[in-house]
Amino acid sequence: MASNTFGIISLVLAILAIFIAPIILSILAIIFGIIGLSQDRDKTLATIGLIIGIVILILSFLGIIVWAFWRIVRIR
Repeated sequence: MASNTFGIISLVLAILAIFIAPIILSILAIIFGIIGLSQDRDKTLATIGLIIGIVILILSFLGIIVWAFWRIVRIR
């Protein structure tokens, strides 16, 4: 593959995760980011994709936790 292919894939998936299926796409962005860090020559795009993927995944899980607590409090 080209020198930055996995980094580009990771970055694109991380950006798409902001708008579409955040949990699934952020996990894929993290996976491709890790592969990109180990195989790409220029690690910048892989690092950015990895960081954005991790942030989106954390925010998604925090959103689910807040939603669940809100539902529990609202039911009582």
